[in-house]
Amino acid sequence: MMGLGTQIFSEVIAGVVLGLGTDYLLGTKGRWVVVGAIVGVCVAMWTMIRIALNMKGVSASRANAGKATSTPNSSSALRSGESRTDEAR
Repeated sequence: MMGLGTQIFSEVIAGVVLGLGTDYLLGTKGRWVVVGAIVGVCVAMWTMIRIALNMKGVSASRANAGKATSTPNSSSALRSGESRTDEAR
């Protein structure tokens, strides 16, 4: 978990540094630092969500989602636009 904190911190710092560089190149004062910080925080949040989903095992369930099921009443057995009541008729 210490590696995760370092990664999140570095993503936010990278956004701020890129914002500082953009401000310097464009001659603006602080506008791009704020944008860079917001982008860095968004990237850090995305990283946290992605790691949390991988720890929970969601990626494994996504891999199994494409496999066909043998039950005729499953939602994958329905054609597009067809409801369960249409299937019973």
